[in-house]
Amino acid sequence: MLVLAQASSDVSGIAFSQIRIDDLLWQTRSELLHSFPEYKINIHFEILPDDELDLEITGNEQLLKTAILNLIDNACKFSSDKQVSVFLKITTDNIMLNFKDNGIGIPVAEMSQIFEPFYRGSNAKNISGHGLGLSLTKKIIELHHGFVRFSSQINHGTSAEIILSR
Repeated sequence: MLVLAQASSDVSGIAFSQIRIDDLLWQTRSELLHSFPEYKINIHFEILPDDELDLEITGNEQLLKTAILNLIDNACKFSSDKQVSVFLKITTDNIMLNFKDNGIGIPVAEMSQIFEPFYRGSNAKNISGHGLGLSLTKKIIELHHGFVRFSSQINHGTSAEIILSR
């Protein structure tokens, strides 16, 4: 709840610094695997940039880590194989992260509600959670002047994409 309050607060009170997005992915992966060794988290780099500075973004490390952790954890938690593939793509203007799973999916009729606090999908009631993760993730990404979007198919998985401006 504290992170949600921080993400909803005045931006001027949040510390921003240069963060390497690849380091953040590896750190988040490591933390999740420590807590959930059954998870399978695959990270793929489409094309690594020639200049390492292209992997940097201005942001709040803890908030961005929370958003990434939420998406990876959801992907693994809602998939019977506990697996997610994370794809990182760097363009001239953006850093794009795509999180793909083979999980239970989100019903089409419920897609418009997934960012509402405390909302839980009708097919997710028997899986632990509070319905705050996606709401928090959306607020964090918007705080970083980015956006998040989802596509999903019941019993075939979900894809969550974050696009952050560089």
